[in-house]
Amino acid sequence: MRAKQTKTIKMIADVCMTVLLLCLMAYQVTGEVLHEWFGIGMSAQLKALVDRFCAFNSSLNSRRLKSALLTVAWNADDWTFDALSAHYRTLVRYIHFEDKGMILGYGCGTPSATKRSRYPDEAYRLGKNL
Repeated sequence: MRAKQTKTIKMIADVCMTVLLLCLMAYQVTGEVLHEWFGIGMSAQLKALVDRFCAFNSSLNSRRLKSALLTVAWNADDWTFDALSAHYRTLVRYIHFEDKGMILGYGCGTPSATKRSRYPDEAYRLGKNL
């Protein structure tokens, strides 16, 4: 019975994190204030990832898993991804993943802006080299 409850709680957490991610990506709909609050929740998602993996830390370390960060943001300021990339590097180091790179899409506020940028090509090259 305990295992079933744990599985249910994990599934609810996964659904909530997915909904939060979708809300975070809907900046035009939610506006700046909610976007900032959802961003705080995104950090909570990354923390949840670490917490969930702690139980499997030794088995993850021995598997030599690879990781890459692919992200975009409307903002094109040079500091836009400072916190996210620092957090990502910390997680990779903590979980002992092999970092295969980061694609940080500055100024990609719409799908069409992203499509016209250099970032899809960079992501494709990164994926081919995994």
